[in-house]
Amino acid sequence: MRASKCNVNFVLDRRRDKESKAPIVENVPINMDFTFKGKRLRFFTGYRIDVSKWIDAKKEDPTTGVIIHVQQVKKNAVNRSGETSSEINRRLVKLKETITQIYEEAKILFKEVTIDYLRDELRNRLAEVKREDTPKGPTLFDIYEKYINEVKVSPGRKKSLNSTKNHFERFSETLKDPITFENLSPSLIDQFFNYLINDAKNPDIYKDLPANKRPREKSLNTIAGNLKRLRAFLEWCTLSQNGGYLIVSPFKEYKIPSEEYGRPIYLKKEERDLLFNAIINDERLSRVRDIFVFQCLIGCRFGDLVKLTKGNIVNGAIEYIPRKTKDERPVSVRVPLSPKAKELIGRYNLPDGSLFPYITDQRYNDYIKELFQVVELDRVVTRLNPLTREEEKVPLYEIASSHMARRTFVGTLHKSNVKNEIIASMSGHTKDSKAFARYYDIDEETQDEIINTYLD
Repeated sequence: MRASKCNVNFVLDRRRDKESKAPIVENVPINMDFTFKGKRLRFFTGYRIDVSKWIDAKKEDPTTGVIIHVQQVKKNAVNRSGETSSEINRRLVKLKETITQIYEEAKILFKEVTIDYLRDELRNRLAEVKREDTPKGPTLFDIYEKYINEVKVSPGRKKSLNSTKNHFERFSETLKDPITFENLSPSLIDQFFNYLINDAKNPDIYKDLPANKRPREKSLNTIAGNLKRLRAFLEWCTLSQNGGYLIVSPFKEYKIPSEEYGRPIYLKKEERDLLFNAIINDERLSRVRDIFVFQCLIGCRFGDLVKLTKGNIVNGAIEYIPRKTKDERPVSVRVPLSPKAKELIGRYNLPDGSLFPYITDQRYNDYIKELFQVVELDRVVTRLNPLTREEEKVPLYEIASSHMARRTFVGTLHKSNVKNEIIASMSGHTKDSKAFARYYDIDEETQDEIINTYLD
């Protein structure tokens, strides 16, 4: 029988010192990454080594001429615990042979191969745990799943909660012992923080995964968001009505890094109108233009826009309850339709009553960037780079997205001195929203206007 495709790699943890931000290069954990069918098991080998004592290189076998990937401790090297290269390398060979054997046997016997199955079976065969010692009852991640299913939040929020859970579960797989309620600590949260920073920085780990399954480099704002969602779950676990799985959340003694956002960037009114009036020969981009400009005119999130139908039009206005607030604090939003908005709706007559043809959010965002380039919306703007948190100059089309349409709606009205509570009633923001407060910053054009009027 032909072997099912799988791959084994040994990699050193890539972490940075929290204070200096310099890479940690001494006494670094050695992990085994086993990838199969777009999934990855990360397993701590039980050994650590200095980066300078590790080999990760492709070499030619002098006997066969075959190129082999060498991942092992350098000859005669000893780690901080006094363990020799021979001892550690034997362990690595044993791990590779054992995990591959487990996987192949499972496929032959038509067993469902999951990460949990592989990890448990590997530990059993290596005599690291005994079956009778396996903890009974729900695990931390079982409770995490229960929390996500029970908490009353929007579908988009649930998607984010699932993403955080998956990150935390993958992080758990890199540790010698799985995460439990008993071993949670501020130190463990800090390790998770470092994991999120470095997870996407070693492409070799994920080379066998489909591109859409590989982790992307995360901004500090994204990481802070993940930590806040994890904190919400762990604080939920401290409540007696939810089971009281935790006495105290580790976040009580852990400070989450603050999120930083630059001034919101949006289209000027004349740029929006240029887009509205542009002659676009490409039918696909013409549809995207119609959707984007309509979004600029009613200010809804894209997730709400794709749900709108003619039934949402009441007395010349769009009325809907934003999905983000539906399960948390239901707010009814009403936005009168301008003549331009009515014209855009009138261009389509879809059988299911939808206002516009359906498109996925990813394609929509990709096409918006392409659209901006076609109509030459290339004004250079200053933004805060989400990864580096440094200011940078970029053309408008590089950062164009569906959310820019929402920002254009809010920014245009705010700049026209419309009262904040009126804007918020149509955008669905709360009056104390941090995102809404960002529009209070004075934009460059207003600054130029003031100087030219009063100082020139």
